[in-house]
Amino acid sequence: MENKHRIANLKAILKATRFEAKTYRERARDSRGKLLAAMKEVAADPAHAHLRYSEVGRLYIEQERFTTLASLSDGSALTLRNELQTLKAQQ
Repeated sequence: MENKHRIANLKAILKATRFEAKTYRERARDSRGKLLAAMKEVAADPAHAHLRYSEVGRLYIEQERFTTLASLSDGSALTLRNELQTLKAQQ
């Protein structure tokens, strides 16, 4: 019975981890779009580009952070799937 509960818990955690990865990917995509829009504005108005550099830097860091978090969540999901398969094999 204990393995049954562990499997159920791992499945719930895996589902949440996959949802987090999906959310992080969406947020990275949104940040990437905002970054591209900011870069177009910088290119269109080079005289005032210095006013946008801090926003461009912030958006770049935000994009990279969400991309990294999505990758980490994917790695966690792989580990959880491996543990889940191991527990199913023990039953």
